[in-house]
Amino acid sequence: MPAIFFDRDGVINSLISRPDGRNTSPWKVEEFILLPRAREAFALVHPPYQCFVVTNQPHVGIEMTQQDLTRIHSYLQQEIPQITDIAYCVTQGSDYYKPAPGMIKYLMAKYKLRPGPQHYLIGDRLKDIICGVAAGVQTIGVGDNFIETKYKHEDGNVRPDHHVADIYAACELIMERYHAESRINWSE
Repeated sequence: MPAIFFDRDGVINSLISRPDGRNTSPWKVEEFILLPRAREAFALVHPPYQCFVVTNQPHVGIEMTQQDLTRIHSYLQQEIPQITDIAYCVTQGSDYYKPAPGMIKYLMAKYKLRPGPQHYLIGDRLKDIICGVAAGVQTIGVGDNFIETKYKHEDGNVRPDHHVADIYAACELIMERYHAESRINWSE
């Protein structure tokens, strides 16, 4: 069964501009705002694909509580019922904190998903793409962060396999590719 792993902040929901100039994840459910076409993007995804969210949350225990994060994720799953599960990591530098692939590997083991290029990671930052590459999945960069840009990483240049404008275009691309591959497989 194939899966789509979605970064959360900047892909599914808006970042919050803080008074100190930082753009951060929402710290309260009242700040959590879905990006345009996010609901519609998830509505495009249909079986056999499963949808998962993988998100770094370094502000837990500092600017937000674990209870705040639980409320945000409950709200997200209520608003987007297509999400099968959400994995998050609060500990920078751990094997689960992106760019490390631990969250994807954890979800793949939990749901007995075979590794391979049938899976996708959708993200808006280099760390998301590095995570997807390390997990052995295809990567889709969304937004202006990936336009015509090469990134430096200890393993060399890292770029997303695909680049699109937003989450809707990413899901549309995956479903179009899935249907095209299904037609090829059925005709053989």
